[in-house]
Amino acid sequence: MSLVKTSEYSKIENKLKDFQKITAEFAYNALQINDKFLVADEVGLGKTMVAKGVIAKTIDSLSKKRKSIEIVYITTNQSIASQNIETLKIGDNFVNSKRLSLLETTRDNSSKINFRSFTVATSLEFKGNSTGNYEEREFIVYLLRDKEFGLLSGIRAVTIWNFFKQSSDSNMEVKEFTDKKNRFRVDKDFEIENRKFIKNYCRSVLKDKFIKLEMQSIRNLNDNMDKSTKIIKRLRELLVLANLKSLKADLIILDEFQRFSKLLVDEEDDNAVIKALFNTQNKSKTLLLSATPYKLLDCKNNNEHYKEFYSLIHWLLNDNEKINELKKLFKDLSNSPEAAIKIESILMKVMCRTERLSFCSDGMIEECIGEDVKVSPKYLNDYKNYKNLNMRMQTFLKSAPNVLNYMKPYSSSPNAKEGYKVKRDFLNDTKHTSQFNKEQNAHPKLDALIEKVKEMSLKDLIWMPPISPHFTMNKYNTTVSKILIFSKWDFVPDSIVGSLIDFNIVEKSTYNYTNNYSNDGFKDRDELLKINLNSDNPYNFDGCRELELDKLNLEEKLLLSSPANVIFRSIKRYADIQEIDQIIEYVNGTELSEGKKSLADIFIHFLGKNENYSKMNIQKNVSNKLEKILDYCISNNIQAMFDEYIHLISDSPKFKNKCTYGKLNEIHKLFDTVFSLRPNEIMFDNLVTNQSYSTKFAMRISKSSMKDTTPNKEGKPLTADNVKDAFNSPFAPFILATTSIGQEGLDFHPYCHQIWHWEIPSNPVDLEQREGRIHRYKNYAVRKNVASVFSDNCWKRKFEKAYELKQNDFETYWLFNTAEATQKIQRVVPLLPFTKEQQKYEQLKKHLGTYRKAIGQLNHYDVLNGGNNINTISLKPLL
Repeated sequence: MSLVKTSEYSKIENKLKDFQKITAEFAYNALQINDKFLVADEVGLGKTMVAKGVIAKTIDSLSKKRKSIEIVYITTNQSIASQNIETLKIGDNFVNSKRLSLLETTRDNSSKINFRSFTVATSLEFKGNSTGNYEEREFIVYLLRDKEFGLLSGIRAVTIWNFFKQSSDSNMEVKEFTDKKNRFRVDKDFEIENRKFIKNYCRSVLKDKFIKLEMQSIRNLNDNMDKSTKIIKRLRELLVLANLKSLKADLIILDEFQRFSKLLVDEEDDNAVIKALFNTQNKSKTLLLSATPYKLLDCKNNNEHYKEFYSLIHWLLNDNEKINELKKLFKDLSNSPEAAIKIESILMKVMCRTERLSFCSDGMIEECIGEDVKVSPKYLNDYKNYKNLNMRMQTFLKSAPNVLNYMKPYSSSPNAKEGYKVKRDFLNDTKHTSQFNKEQNAHPKLDALIEKVKEMSLKDLIWMPPISPHFTMNKYNTTVSKILIFSKWDFVPDSIVGSLIDFNIVEKSTYNYTNNYSNDGFKDRDELLKINLNSDNPYNFDGCRELELDKLNLEEKLLLSSPANVIFRSIKRYADIQEIDQIIEYVNGTELSEGKKSLADIFIHFLGKNENYSKMNIQKNVSNKLEKILDYCISNNIQAMFDEYIHLISDSPKFKNKCTYGKLNEIHKLFDTVFSLRPNEIMFDNLVTNQSYSTKFAMRISKSSMKDTTPNKEGKPLTADNVKDAFNSPFAPFILATTSIGQEGLDFHPYCHQIWHWEIPSNPVDLEQREGRIHRYKNYAVRKNVASVFSDNCWKRKFEKAYELKQNDFETYWLFNTAEATQKIQRVVPLLPFTKEQQKYEQLKKHLGTYRKAIGQLNHYDVLNGGNNINTISLKPLL
């Protein structure tokens, strides 16, 4: 009997766009011949959906042959994993494991499909001093207390506790940590495999180091903690190897593969786990996903690029003769069109690639290059002062004002402390304190950003203007967009956000999220704010475009714009939920569990914040506060705003996979996150004290900004996922500054088509990865273009009409534009005048277009400099 019914498989297949379906079938067919295949589609084209198609075809083909099917998904970080896991799931019978070392603790032999998700850092690499999480160490203790070996027999529980505990375990009781007889239930076959590893390692290593040093010298235990760390780390690695021995994966998916491709290099260090994972005896199929799977040629080291490319292709092909043939063909490529055809034939056995340029000559990207960047005397003076410090500081000053004020002592080493002392002495000498930071014209790039914020009136917004308004009361700037800023320096996001507050471009946020609600405007109006299902047609907006606000009475205003009515209509229209009672339950909160606020209450509390009252121009003591709030909501098209937002939420693959309550819970979770997210706290060192700023208007994601993830009464924790969810809503933050590191695979496109490259990317690969964050499915520019051509109020019908016009999914959902609809993804590069930045960007721009056509070329710059006369390679899949 098939595990996934044919009808279910058809649903999965039908969720793929036309080119994704072609790629999924092409990749699956290739995997029947070769064990490995790389999907290298350009950034933002939905490689995760392609993987879902391959998973579905794999399940369909194996369901009659296997009692259970094992799917393994590996990516670089938990943010990407959490974003994609729900998309990849098929059905409700997936079992998820988050760490390879704990695989056997989550094995469910009754499950037909086991979906395992791991990250590289927690499961494949064992570098540094990482001792894993509490549960991993707990499981190791469970295994080491095996009576057969007696390794820990006769040793006091407190000794075991002291050896394996970490600072994060300090609140755990000794008994709680060690008395775990029935805590884990593992497969017998796993215990047999594990004992082989434990036996070989424990008797040679543990007996010598673990027992002899630590256990017999309890008083000196703390002195030997570095040795215990090494042992625990080694035990974790052994545990992973033992789990891999029992894991028989049918399909392994490596997402954002370029971030850990170096692990394939044939070196002895840290490769035991990788070799075990891709052991050819396991007969697993491996699907790789990466838009940039190998480095672009580094001009200074031609051999490095050559080595990395062939390392990848050799690993994929596993055929030395084909590799030698490829080398010869590439030498002849410039003069032989036949060589290009043969290269395509060889490479497409193990990889394929779809690109935007095959559909649109400019990739729907508009350049905005440095015309608003002007150098002031203030900046030149700062630059001169920094020159007296060192050249590195001058480089930093090109990126942000008051660099040293936002830099932190990242290390406690003597050199770092001395460097921090130099910083403070310099700030004293040049008087770079907080009052200087308040001066305008302090930095050319920041001044250009401020002008853009003013031009789009972003600071006056409570929510982004809806693209397709139901009323035509307010005139909107059609170019308005949230702003995504990428920098290569970790201090730049802090400097940008802090400076926007200092220059009074944005207001500081208050912290009290539980008691700062000023909802007296809605006081005693609960019944009025509830959904009015007695209305003749609560969804009908035909004829409402010409309504005059001052002629509406209060009841009509409540029907049009009360939060409960508005949210209910949007969910009913777009979320594909037929159970009206359940929608009302979540909107009005009639049957929600204790402590769980209704969707309407969450939004009402948000509107009642002081900063929002200020933007609505409402005084605290006015008597008609409710009516003024409703007037603001109507004139700013609250219904159209929520229609667009709920449409985007409900169009995500992970949302479509859920049941009715799952969908409503997802909406509730997003509302709770977006409207109660804690603001960023920025620290500014003014020599006397560390001055603290906080705001939600502009936020940042950086290495040092996501450390405090503990939820408290001041709002939702500042995890990268929570900040991303808020940025992907119509509400604050309206500016997001981040570093490039770790953002591959994440989406920031729903309300943003303007990306700022604060510094010039080092190569076209980095540029493509950055812009791929907003150049995605139904991106903001595409939706603006579709709405400008088709006036229908319903988003679903708009895109149906767009498809009728374009006749393919790619141009409908990724690249829609016409002679009348001209919005594009805006690439803003704030180049400093009179610097090498302009020369560097001209070189990057010259190479960019041809590079994207040249994937597969060994020497990219030979191809790029050859222009249109070079024989390029196309790896576009065809069926």
